[in-house]
Amino acid sequence: MSRKLFGFVAGLLLLLAGCTNDDKAFEQQDVGRELKSFTSFTATLDGLAVTRAYLVASSSNGVRRAFWEEGDVISVYSDTDTELKEFVLTSLSDGLKATFTGEEVSGHKFYAIYAPEHQYTVDTENPNVVHFNRGGSRMSTTQDSDVFFPGPIVSLSTDNTFVFKQTTGIIQITVGNVHRIRDIVLNGNKNEPFGENSTVDLSEKQPVMRLDAGANIVGFGGGFSNLDDKYLDIYFFIPPMVLENGFCIEAEVVDKDGNELTFKKSYNSKFEVKVGTLSKFSLVDISAELKAQTNENIVFADPIAKQICIENWDTNGDGELGYDEAAAVTDIGTLFRNNSEGDPSLNLSTITKDMKSFNEFQYFTGVKEIQNDAFSLCSNLESIILPKSVTAIGNYAFSQCFALTAIELPSTLESIGSICF
Repeated sequence: MSRKLFGFVAGLLLLLAGCTNDDKAFEQQDVGRELKSFTSFTATLDGLAVTRAYLVASSSNGVRRAFWEEGDVISVYSDTDTELKEFVLTSLSDGLKATFTGEEVSGHKFYAIYAPEHQYTVDTENPNVVHFNRGGSRMSTTQDSDVFFPGPIVSLSTDNTFVFKQTTGIIQITVGNVHRIRDIVLNGNKNEPFGENSTVDLSEKQPVMRLDAGANIVGFGGGFSNLDDKYLDIYFFIPPMVLENGFCIEAEVVDKDGNELTFKKSYNSKFEVKVGTLSKFSLVDISAELKAQTNENIVFADPIAKQICIENWDTNGDGELGYDEAAAVTDIGTLFRNNSEGDPSLNLSTITKDMKSFNEFQYFTGVKEIQNDAFSLCSNLESIILPKSVTAIGNYAFSQCFALTAIELPSTLESIGSICF
């Protein structure tokens, strides 16, 4: 055999040997990416998923707890089969770990989505991406009932164990005291959209819902009736975002006299929605706000309560207190505390000892905290209605108010001081 022919044969043998080794390497790699399949899986919730939760009305400020619930349905698909398969909860352990069973699904990577009342599809070119066309889901409840948050949560896994993560933030807005709310929407003050048409990339370390082109305002359209003197908590699931110019609430309402009106309230400070967090806003008393927008004045039942309010908060000097002037007050201090004779350390006002009612306090919706001793020693005070915005009542706030036999505490209340009543 000539040297050239020998070289050619040797090279050919080496080439064939290389191909064989490459084939084996490919086969081994392919074995590592063998298709897996399952008909059941376990699901748990990570820390940020706690907003998939219950708010318990009996608690002073609502208790958020992570829960799976009987009847929960999760959609699963894979990198090789993007058809959504439904899995239903079949067993539950400690409320946090659940087993779901459904139609067999096969693949190398598995994607799971829990998003009740949302419409969603898998991207045709990238299975990591899910498109939602109801990115601003909403939920409502009256203040005396529990609420369950069905927010969109997702998970990615290479086997049948899923840990779900939150994709949105949540805004809670309390509205009411109007006969009917036909529709209510959220929008940025510069017309920035809040939801509709969003995507989530499940492959990210923290999957986050992001707005797509064509996103719009978020509306409710619940048509809530008979809300006279009642309030409604509405929850919006919002993609994380920053609104430099704040946002506004718009509503079509029917007031107690049957008038059809458009209501609008703006929050003008910078506002950020963070993933996995609940942002709460103080009460929007629609009837009071509408009266404020028409420059109506509050009618006081007690002349002493009126006198103190006019002396301190009549900003336009007309001798009356408007609903807008009351809503602008953020702190009443100890202006209503009775000055016991001979005690110069107390408030200079000596007239509150004879004040019998201050139900108009409910219109001071900018007040979040009632200070220590705020109404102490008002021994003749029989009736007072607290603003629904109050979150804290200080020490001795109603101490020695002997004529006050009952008081309604707002659902927003988070703390009560010692010897408060």
